[in-house]
Amino acid sequence: MSEDSTGHRLEFFVAGAERVFLENDNTLAFSHWSYKVLTRSFLESYQNPPILPCSEVQNNFIKGDGYIDYCTWHRYSDFQWLAAEVSKELPGIIFPPIPEKDINGTIDKLTAHFVGSDGLDASTNELVSQRSRRLQMTLNALAQTDIAHESQAVMAFTTLEEVEWHKFRESRECADKPSFFSSIRESCSDFLERLGVSGGARDAGHSISARLDSIMERHEKMVDIIKKCSDAVDRMSKSCLMDLPKRKKLANISKPLQKCDLPATACCIGSVVECSSPRGRIGVVKDMDGEKALVEWVGHEGEVSHVELCKLKYPETGVSDPVIIALHLLTQQIDTHLEETKTKVETEGIRDVLDSLWFICRYSVRCISTVKQIKKMESNMISFIQGSVSEVGNRDGAQIESMKKNLSDAYARFVEQYEKVYCPIQTKLLVGLVQKLGYSAAVLLSDDKWHKQIEQAYSALSLLEDETLEKSTELDFSVRNASLLD
Repeated sequence: MSEDSTGHRLEFFVAGAERVFLENDNTLAFSHWSYKVLTRSFLESYQNPPILPCSEVQNNFIKGDGYIDYCTWHRYSDFQWLAAEVSKELPGIIFPPIPEKDINGTIDKLTAHFVGSDGLDASTNELVSQRSRRLQMTLNALAQTDIAHESQAVMAFTTLEEVEWHKFRESRECADKPSFFSSIRESCSDFLERLGVSGGARDAGHSISARLDSIMERHEKMVDIIKKCSDAVDRMSKSCLMDLPKRKKLANISKPLQKCDLPATACCIGSVVECSSPRGRIGVVKDMDGEKALVEWVGHEGEVSHVELCKLKYPETGVSDPVIIALHLLTQQIDTHLEETKTKVETEGIRDVLDSLWFICRYSVRCISTVKQIKKMESNMISFIQGSVSEVGNRDGAQIESMKKNLSDAYARFVEQYEKVYCPIQTKLLVGLVQKLGYSAAVLLSDDKWHKQIEQAYSALSLLEDETLEKSTELDFSVRNASLLD
């Protein structure tokens, strides 16, 4: 991380994760993951720790030439708290999205609870890998949000060790608890807003709400489009990355028939057979004439001989029919093809596309939420003005001016970040997403190796010397190839 490479005054790196089973020397009912966050700051305000009051000596930093590096550990809920706290501290800011909690997180907790830590390290846990990637995207966007860097919540999050971080968070949560009367006032304001009582006091041509409505409408449409695209890419990802079913070996499918007598009615040209005398010889039926079959013996350089049908047996696999053998081989080859697809670099690119789609969508949702926050601030101010006039007969000038200033600051903060941070990030991600999705899809959906991969299966079918089948195979090869890919 360097100032020259990005130009940012704060840089972040999600460096790993560990499963936590103890907290304050107490065993947790359910474990959680803690993420290691490395922060490099070139800001003067970060250079001399502790930058916030601490009761213990701070040891989680290394000073460099013009910068300082901090190492902190945070659980998932800390990121959520940070987003909510900064949004409250700096109204109008579009805080980058935090990965949502979902059913996979609950399953992960229950799995760890019942089976312990075996096999649950961060490097092999898909949930942790996805969250780490997406949290990195969140922090990358936060690094570009200069207005948040001096926030006390951000400074505490990026610099304080675990014990001091918990003390800071608890103190803020106590200070943020609303009084009874403020809760009543907030509820009344929401009620009046839903009734539309404050609507008449607005000048639609000049209100902040009117100026924000077009932004909100545009991004609501964008969220809908991105969600549809994400669903389509997610289906594509699952088809490329799904775990294949474990299939039984051919020898285990037809055990009851292994080396049993082969009925004459089950014998046809192309059948794989074993001869009872001499015992153990494996061959392929090339022709049939009455009670005898012309058999070409495998491993005997084209040696053929006539054998009575009554002396033919099922081979060791228990399967004689060439079509069944070919279908089994074809299934194996398809499975091999899908396994190879999972390891391609382009398949990893699909994961990056999904991460980008998630971030773009959730960042747009954050933008909409911020617009609604500002609109609510305006509505509350108007409600307050109306209440002051009706109850007292004159307006509380100082309070009204303070509310106007807070609203103006929030709007200015939003406009600046929207134009200088939010839009450039979204544009860059969208351009990169289109390029990566187009390239990955083109590579994954056009496979030059497919013909060779199913060659073995078709060679088994070629044992059938029926002229019609051979012509059908040649003519329909490309069609069946395409249908198998679908």
